[in-house]
Amino acid sequence: MLKYIVAAAMLLVGTNAQAETLRIETIYPAESDEAAAMRTIAIDRFTGREGRDFANRIEDRLVDAAIDGQPLFTLIHRAQAENADAILDGEAWVRVTESEFSERRKVCVEEDEDGKCIRRVKVDLACLRLAIDVRPRATLRSVDGTILWSSQLSRNEVLSYCPDYDDEPLVAPVVDGALASAADDVRRALAPVQAFEDIRIMERRKGMARDVSRAFRDAVRLTKQDERAACDAFAALEPALGRHPSLLFNLGLCAEQIGDFATAESYYRQALVDKTSDDEAQVGLHRIDQNLLAERQLERRESY
Repeated sequence: MLKYIVAAAMLLVGTNAQAETLRIETIYPAESDEAAAMRTIAIDRFTGREGRDFANRIEDRLVDAAIDGQPLFTLIHRAQAENADAILDGEAWVRVTESEFSERRKVCVEEDEDGKCIRRVKVDLACLRLAIDVRPRATLRSVDGTILWSSQLSRNEVLSYCPDYDDEPLVAPVVDGALASAADDVRRALAPVQAFEDIRIMERRKGMARDVSRAFRDAVRLTKQDERAACDAFAALEPALGRHPSLLFNLGLCAEQIGDFATAESYYRQALVDKTSDDEAQVGLHRIDQNLLAERQLERRESY
């Protein structure tokens, strides 16, 4: 995992942010530790009317799953399943249930010669409600049949319209969106996800002496041109500012940026001691926990 941290740190040096932020890499762990250890996956049959579509979407997501550009999975045809670490199968069904209901509306009952409505009345319209139930399911098994991960990924949506007054709503986009979202869920469940986020630094200067406050402000502004130089400027202010929560948080963010999680955690926890500290430090601690969990998963993959 060290190689991932080093590579990320190299990418982050010299990053130009568009605001007072630092670019932070976070690797979020897979939902399943067992699934995350798999390297070679065979995509088996997916049953149901939308099964093939769902399987293709999952395959696309898993092909693209990578950390620092290195693919996490090798996908093979189900005919070679005996050579795989795990086998993924499932199903995807769509059920559309139609029901009637009444809706009271003002409708035009008279128009002038130019087609402009000149009289409206309230009427009870016979309308239809479409309940769309999309049920994609996926299961990952080891070659001996042991279930490593399984999930029922139900998606539901209701569309309503009144014939002769409304356009009939399209069901296909709802199904498409549901299958896309479910495929994303499968990808997140089976493998760690690398994300780069621009995290705002703390700018609050209340309680700082005037000269130190100006130096802190300058360090904040420097993040727009050179993030690492800004971090050096924050570090130079530590003797003068001591326990100020804004500085502690920013120092924690600087440490997190280069993968020094132990130092980052220490600064975040110190920032939280001050009751005026924002919740960002707690969020930073959560990111570190997520990184460490993902690190263990990636290390397990390397030894699998």
